[in-house]
Amino acid sequence: MGDVSAVWAPLGLILYGNGEKARESLSSLIRSLPGYAVELGVLQQDPNFSGFSAVDNCGWVEKSDYMQTARIPLEGTFDEYWASREDRLRKNNHRLRRRMAEKGLDVSFTMIRDPAGVEDGIREFGRLESKGWKFNEGTAVGVDDAQGRFYRTVLENFCEHGEGVIYQLRIDGQVVATDICAVRDEMAIVIKTTYDEDWKVWAPGVLLREDIVRDLYAGGRVRNYEFYGPLMDYQLRWTKDVRTLYHLTCFRHPWVRGARNFARRIRRRASTG
Repeated sequence: MGDVSAVWAPLGLILYGNGEKARESLSSLIRSLPGYAVELGVLQQDPNFSGFSAVDNCGWVEKSDYMQTARIPLEGTFDEYWASREDRLRKNNHRLRRRMAEKGLDVSFTMIRDPAGVEDGIREFGRLESKGWKFNEGTAVGVDDAQGRFYRTVLENFCEHGEGVIYQLRIDGQVVATDICAVRDEMAIVIKTTYDEDWKVWAPGVLLREDIVRDLYAGGRVRNYEFYGPLMDYQLRWTKDVRTLYHLTCFRHPWVRGARNFARRIRRRASTG
């Protein structure tokens, strides 16, 4: 009798239309895979947009929490939103801007939407990252490295279609904070964010975010400003709108899920002795 071995293989993107039935689609997919697939993982589902919400309470599908993420819903006016923020955030930003004005520092908020300006925007982003901890870890963006070329290509394409923007906060003409964002379907998504640690006493990233949200309200095009990353404490100063992304594990047969869970319980008991 030949050996039987388990094989785990990443497949990549799964794309379904909104009108398709989730249960039938997943069941058909797992049965059409090469060999005899008994388990299929569908990762990083957003409860607000997932096409697989109908599989809840399905015996052969298991849901597990992935991470929490936050967004700022742009409801009402900016003044109403800003008044609803905690006093510490509003007063601190006001104090910083006042003190910079008293020192004669010129603070400006700029945007790059033209594809021709993307290269310079990515270069400035990389310059700021190279001054921080990402440089020490070798993950800072450089305009001429593979990562920098990727972001340049993506942002140039987005900007050509009116779906990309690089926000910058400048002090005396020098970029001290920048956010790279994609904009589509009434949603702005933060792709990358960084600031100049030499200017951290002025909290440039915080001031930039205030300017971005104000601009999004004024533009009227965006309804949600998405952080789309692991929830961080500082984000709760900007919003209380938090949701949990999740993974789905789909089993070819319901009994496979039961057998796996039973094996896990046995291993846990054995490990705790």
